[in-house]
Amino acid sequence: MIKACDPTRPVFTHQGAYVGDLQTCNNYLDLIPLQEREEWLSAWRTNGAMPFCSIEFGVPVNLSLHRGRNTHFGADTSECLMSEFCAIYFGERAYQLEPAAYREGIRAAYEGGQKYGFRKLMIYGMEPFDSLVDLFQVNTWRSWRTLGTTAGMIPWSHAYSCVARLCHSAATARRPSRGAARACSASTATRWHGWPVPRRA
Repeated sequence: MIKACDPTRPVFTHQGAYVGDLQTCNNYLDLIPLQEREEWLSAWRTNGAMPFCSIEFGVPVNLSLHRGRNTHFGADTSECLMSEFCAIYFGERAYQLEPAAYREGIRAAYEGGQKYGFRKLMIYGMEPFDSLVDLFQVNTWRSWRTLGTTAGMIPWSHAYSCVARLCHSAATARRPSRGAARACSASTATRWHGWPVPRRA
């Protein structure tokens, strides 16, 4: 039907597999080792028959830094371990960058037992998480572009595109991108959705 109205435009759906002109999926690789994340597209490079797009691409998603793994809600209401997970890549620096607001946020969100308030603690804009996102985005975009990705990825992490306007504006202004933006068409993405472009230290 869409092609009948306008045959000049590509058609695809959100997480629609191979329906349309692009193969699409929600793709949350999250905290698999960075090297594996960078090489994840290699099977498509060898055997892919259609342009591929990760519609929701975990950058990684914030919930991967929580203790719980039992559904979205179960993860969100479990203890956040931002510094511990970030220490995998940054060592002691992850704890040195941990803001007081994060520790206060954990205290305020705690409801007793092993339960924390749903979406009571947001780690967007906090330096350890931002640095992890930067590392993963820059390396993954560079590697996937080298592998020949065609339709790219849309960064995704709990409405990341919307939250970014408020949480990342100061950080982005303080540490502007040095070209990584080109890898994900960031000028367009930022104009439409407001998500941050990867930054380099």
